[in-house]
This record gives sequence, C-alpha cells and structure tokens, in this order.
Amino acid sequence: MKTSKLSIRLLWYITPLVILPLLFLGGFTLTNVTSSTQKQAELIVSRFVEQQQQKMFNYIDSFHSTTKLLSTSPVLSDFLADDLRDNGNYTRRLGALMDVFASYSESLPRSASLWICSSSYSLIY
Repeated sequence: MKTSKLSIRLLWYITPLVILPLLFLGGFTLTNVTSSTQKQAELIVSRFVEQQQQKMFNYIDSFHSTTKLLSTSPVLSDFLADDLRDNGNYTRRLGALMDVFASYSESLPRSASLWICSSSYSLIY
C-alpha cells in the first residue's frame, strides 16, 4: 500500500515538472514559427512586387525607346514635312511610311498598332 501511495505522489510531482517545460517550449516554438512564416510571406510578396515593378519599368522603357526611334525616322519626317494631300506625293509617301511601320511592327511584336496624330490630335495614319 505504501508503494502505491509513493508512486502516486511521485507522479503528482514529476508530471508537472515534465509537462510545464514542454508547454513552455511548445508555446515558444509556435511563436517563432508564426513569426518566421509571416516574415517569409512578407518577403515573398515584397519580391513579387519588386519584380512586377521592374517588369513595368522595362516595358515602359522599351516603348519609350521605340517611340523615340520611330519619331526620328526620316520617312516619318518626310511624310509630316508638308501638307501632302495638296500635292500628288501623299500616296507614295504613305506607302513608304507603311513599309517602314510594317518593318517596325515585325521587329516589335508587342506593338499592336501604330498611329500618327497631328499636333491638334487628329488622326493622320
């Protein structure tokens, strides 16, 4: 009878000594894992946003340089030099301009169409 009382008493004293540190370690681990997961998610989102931002900057820069290249075309300058509808060169120069723009469109697959607007924003081509 005394051994069973002793074993029950030891169980009452040893059980909290084992369970309390395990609960403390479990809580500490849960806190660290939650914090680490949140930081990792923030880092993933941050990198994704940076990649998208860089992609947009590259996209805009590409179209800026393309527009600059198109605007310095001698064929375009020749087409816009004077009022071509008054003299008979409009069709010939428009054909040359369309050939140049077709070559630009082939080399620039992202551009769906090219428009030429006058200074009053009326569509020329």
